[in-house]
Amino acid sequence: MHGTIAQIGLGVCLGTYCLGAGIGEEFAVANEVQNPVTAETPAVVKTPGAEPASLEPETVANDTREGAVMTLTQDPLNSPHPVPWSWVMETQSAMQSQGQTGVRYYRSASLLSPDGQYAAYSRIQLHVESEAHRNRVDSVLFVENIRTGGLGVISPRSPFAEALGTATATPSPASVSLLIPISWSENSQKLLAREFDAILNTDDLTDYAIVWDRVENEAQVIAPRGVFYDAAILLGWSSRNPDQVLFQAGELGEELWAMWNVDLEGDTAIAIEDEPLILGEQLVHPWDGPQAYWQSTR
Repeated sequence: MHGTIAQIGLGVCLGTYCLGAGIGEEFAVANEVQNPVTAETPAVVKTPGAEPASLEPETVANDTREGAVMTLTQDPLNSPHPVPWSWVMETQSAMQSQGQTGVRYYRSASLLSPDGQYAAYSRIQLHVESEAHRNRVDSVLFVENIRTGGLGVISPRSPFAEALGTATATPSPASVSLLIPISWSENSQKLLAREFDAILNTDDLTDYAIVWDRVENEAQVIAPRGVFYDAAILLGWSSRNPDQVLFQAGELGEELWAMWNVDLEGDTAIAIEDEPLILGEQLVHPWDGPQAYWQSTR
């Protein structure tokens, strides 16, 4: 993304501190800061190692994921933590019908940590090209230290995103990598984010979990492993095992999908009598949602 970015947005105050940067400030920080704490020590990303033997599920979730494909009106995976897919598809259609190309932005609500010290939110970027099959969607996740005002950024880091190059200067056409904050841990030390990766107009789509530890300053990429599935859906922290992440995974078109507990090393086990745990306060700001600024290339 090149050129001048307009400054957008008003602040919202928590006590004596006003939370939130405009898109212009975010853009500058995203090019200078490598992690949510300091610019000098970039976050270390860990990906689980070798795949273990396949696990056979003993129970399945009472849920259906039939027709889990990209639609105009709902999250592509019917996730309980939806990405703004309607905005993506409708904006893309509107711009192309007008013969416009360029970048448009969407900003998520902020997720405030239980201790009130950090807030996380996403900036989603839709890139519309002259050839529709070259359109793409990417994002960055911002973590703001409310006490110091420090603003850092986490980019998509999954194997899927790396293959698509969505965090590079030359991403693949039709690539999609969307990061949105889901939950903080009870002690506010860890942030859980959903990374939705896909290829536009295909059924190649799935979720990963990104867990950022603010004390260790490490971000880990997590997904079920040793399990056969077409797609996974991130549900939240595990209620029975708060240090683990709860996923639902299965084959597209199948009615029953298994639920899995996945620890921070990627070890996967069937989830028994478990449910998602979501922590943190969602703050809605005047600048949330579609942004007024349009960076046109035509």
